[in-house]
Amino acid sequence: ILDVVEAYDPATDTWTTKAPLPTARGGVAMGAIHGKLYVVGGYELHGTVNTVDAYDPVTDTWTTEAPMPTTRDGVAVGVISGKLYAVGGATGKHGNHKSNIVEAYDPVTNTWITEAPMLTARYGLAAGDINGRLFAVGGNNGHGFLNIVEAYDPAKNLWKKKTSMRTARGYLSAGVARNTLYAIGGYKNYGVLNTVEAFSL
Repeated sequence: ILDVVEAYDPATDTWTTKAPLPTARGGVAMGAIHGKLYVVGGYELHGTVNTVDAYDPVTDTWTTEAPMPTTRDGVAVGVISGKLYAVGGATGKHGNHKSNIVEAYDPVTNTWITEAPMLTARYGLAAGDINGRLFAVGGNNGHGFLNIVEAYDPAKNLWKKKTSMRTARGYLSAGVARNTLYAIGGYKNYGVLNTVEAFSL
């Protein structure tokens, strides 16, 4: 379990080492709001945590923020309208309970609120924002890997099921470019994947 932070500059194709994460941990999720990175949840040597740390790249410093109400790792994060949404994950001291919990963090007030739960409880999922809606993709429900895609509308506090991925998988990454969500890599029963799939509205 590491506290290492490294920054990549595509202009120079170089990496630099930054101030370490205050608490070494794995299984975290991260979102950017107003130029700061917010790292939430994960697991450390003694079990699952609800820790939230904020990184300021201008000063290369970390601050500890209000913790998530629910301790979990394998959680996914998306940012919409200046708020960070932490969805799903594995709860319990040792992260052995799948979750459909959704909690939203407001960095202005440093507070969390509970939102409508996902339709499917899962951990090891990924998330991305398209046009103000949060898309939660893949994961594991405790019985196997999923190709499920669900979309959250924060204005209505409502989840809807969307077209599934072609490949069921968990522990994948997701990114959004030009209103298209890319699901990248991950793990399935037979091993690690290099699969890339794109979802557009």
